[in-house]
Amino acid sequence: MTAKLELVEVSKSFRSKQVLKKLSLEVEDGEFLVILGPSGMGKSTLLRSIVGIEPVDGGKVLVDGEDVTNRPANKRNIAMVFQNYALYPTMSVYKNIAFPLKMAGYTRDKIDKKVREIAETLKITEALSQNVTTLSGGQKQRVALARALVRDPKLFLLDEPLSNLDARVRYAARQELKTLQRELGHTFVYVTHDQAEAQTLADRVAVLHNGNIEQIGTYEDLYEHPGTEWLGDFLGDYPMNFINGSLVGKDGYNVGFRTNWISEGKAGLKSEVELCQATDVGYFVSCTIDGKPIVVQTSRKYKIGAEVKFSLERFNLYKDGKLEEGTTE
Repeated sequence: MTAKLELVEVSKSFRSKQVLKKLSLEVEDGEFLVILGPSGMGKSTLLRSIVGIEPVDGGKVLVDGEDVTNRPANKRNIAMVFQNYALYPTMSVYKNIAFPLKMAGYTRDKIDKKVREIAETLKITEALSQNVTTLSGGQKQRVALARALVRDPKLFLLDEPLSNLDARVRYAARQELKTLQRELGHTFVYVTHDQAEAQTLADRVAVLHNGNIEQIGTYEDLYEHPGTEWLGDFLGDYPMNFINGSLVGKDGYNVGFRTNWISEGKAGLKSEVELCQATDVGYFVSCTIDGKPIVVQTSRKYKIGAEVKFSLERFNLYKDGKLEEGTTE
């Protein structure tokens, strides 16, 4: 069972602060959509509004074209996995997974069948008799997913479910989660501030900024062609560089370029090295051009104070903070 999700001008305020500002979004049937953004931008509020925990102030929430805006959460057939997993600490893994089925009035035999089926899918059958407090972070995540999956919901919402895992476990969990979503074919909406998660998991990424969608598309498209200077600055291990367009003969624009969009050592732009950092893909040189901090990727190490020269192989043009269509060169 899968579903298409549509949000139409959804608004939500807390006292005088407007958190969601007439936000519109479509998530396709079977899509893995990641909602990415810095902390405090309304990502979790958006998920709670979709599932029905937070009533919206305006707009509509549609599931497969059906308006569920005014339905309570337990009538929307949407499952949500929280950051802290929200498991019952006094219960076994089996009872945690079975709980929503018990509340829905399923028979004991049907509960047992569905619990064991989903436990087998998520490879936690051997842990069914254990108390959830004895599990690792990765196992707890699987139990939380199992409890959501066992209800056979139309839509899955995941609120930073990997953030409590250590780095190595988190890397493996991303792969498992993406594989699971593909096998199930369910629609997933996943909230995170971690760009690596967005890059790994998403079919598309919707970047949330100041209560609205800044841009939506594949991670690669957003990284290469950020529609605003804010997004160019936000995405990537290093922000997009911005310099005055007159420096390269593009008057009236700001020129945006990534660290590796350059030809090293060629005439064009030059500056004095302020910092040179070694990485596994070369060196990242920090300098200043036209009063703005710049970072470029180089193949060799520079001493602090040395001159670095480079020319731009490609760039985006921005006017009033927005990408000028057709000006990527």
